[in-house]
Amino acid sequence: MTAQVRPLKKYGQIFLRNKYFAEKIVDSLNCIGDDIILEIGPGKGALTELLLQKSHKKLLVVEIDKRLSHQLAEKFPAGLTIIEDNILNLSFRQVAEKNKIKLIGNIPYYITSDIIFKIIDNYEYIKCAVLMVQKEVANRLVAPIKTKDYGILTILAGFHAKVSHLFNITRENFYPVPNVDSSVVRFDFDEPENRNFDYELFKRIVKTGFKYRRKMLRNSLKKMEISHDLKHISSISLDKRPEELSIEDFKLLTNEMSKGI
Repeated sequence: MTAQVRPLKKYGQIFLRNKYFAEKIVDSLNCIGDDIILEIGPGKGALTELLLQKSHKKLLVVEIDKRLSHQLAEKFPAGLTIIEDNILNLSFRQVAEKNKIKLIGNIPYYITSDIIFKIIDNYEYIKCAVLMVQKEVANRLVAPIKTKDYGILTILAGFHAKVSHLFNITRENFYPVPNVDSSVVRFDFDEPENRNFDYELFKRIVKTGFKYRRKMLRNSLKKMEISHDLKHISSISLDKRPEELSIEDFKLLTNEMSKGI
């Protein structure tokens, strides 16, 4: 008999208890025979059980809570590789081996942004990801230009992937019941950007711009302390604020600024 595991607040644990939504999340990953699948935070195995029924090459789960990892090992003695660790410590390169991986998971809300940024930084090892996040985070990921939700997360995620909002899950479908509703989003990652593109500069420009999002770019970019003379920028108007620039605009600005560094 498997002992009841109480959710721990320090890990932000909430457990999905509606099988309909569990099936919908797993179906959204579109598993096929050669897939290497990595589940983040399997908890009590609501998604894991369904994933084991799908056709795939390998299924790995990353669980920080040893109580739950031991329970998963008992519940699923075959076909599952369990990694006891924080997802932020994991090497996606090592997991991927020679194949890109598919990610799935109900993401702990308290480290949602950290996990998404880690996934973005390792996009070259990932084919796609289906993640359950706070509804407000999902809104930021797919926010249109010139809106209050449009920002760093929108741009850095959209730089590497097509991000789709799939569906919402209301809070009463979880135990314990959280204070917010959730959404499921899918990332379909693009091939690596042109290696000549200065992505680190791109990130600096985006982050600096939105750190001072109410300022015009000509004022916020001066805070980067770079040698480039902003007077020679012609790709976009520096009188604009960052939320007025598309991802393509930020790329153009990066290319132009990189020539002067």
